[in-house]
Amino acid sequence: MFIAYFDASGAEEQEAMTVAGYVSTVERWERFKTDWKLVLAHYNVPHFHMREFAGSVRHSPFESWKGKEGTRRAFLTDLVDVTKTHVFHSFGATVLMADYNYASKRYALSRMAGNAYSFCGRACAAKLNRWMKANGHKDSVRFVFDRGDLGKGVLTKVFMRDGFSAPEFEQSRDGKDGSEGTLPLQTADFAAWEISRLAKHTEAGLLRSLRDVRGSFKALSTISNTWDIYTRDKLVGFCIRYLSARSPAIK
Repeated sequence: MFIAYFDASGAEEQEAMTVAGYVSTVERWERFKTDWKLVLAHYNVPHFHMREFAGSVRHSPFESWKGKEGTRRAFLTDLVDVTKTHVFHSFGATVLMADYNYASKRYALSRMAGNAYSFCGRACAAKLNRWMKANGHKDSVRFVFDRGDLGKGVLTKVFMRDGFSAPEFEQSRDGKDGSEGTLPLQTADFAAWEISRLAKHTEAGLLRSLRDVRGSFKALSTISNTWDIYTRDKLVGFCIRYLSARSPAIK
């Protein structure tokens, strides 16, 4: 059996929404978990969360890492290496909210695809299914998303309507009640954050050349991937295809 883990970065009220993650087998994910734990233990942190790490957020495990660029780079390199060793492929979908809102207003995109989160989640699932078929994989796939993402109900409705297996939702970090976090969601968070950041900076004109791209994004991009930004033209094309297919609206 294959399991795909996905997380989101961004929000409806922000510039962009990204959903991204990885697929691998149950056995490979078990080995991933062991190696990921070893990296966390080596750096004496209980978990990885990109927002906390990127900003050395106060009261987070990374608060004291501010300014320690050598340690920060080494940590991310080790996490990328663990991911690269155990996953088969990465899938990502990004929409700029201005474009999504335009398509929703003009073509009723939100009635067909739900919110930006469910659109991106469904896009990742469709990419994964095509990848499975192209590579001759006939195993079933579990879709696991981060429990903390907003829009889970709409995502479930979209998946069930379009014939995907029902998405599952799990927590990425250990709970205060002693419940265990799902470690593969932490590397999905890493990918989603980096892809979303690149999309937003590209849109804002902050990337003048490849030298402006973060080293951590470059490292992640060496993992086999299908990452797409759904521009306004792509969203309009999606709407036209769905309208011609008379796909039912979300209820």
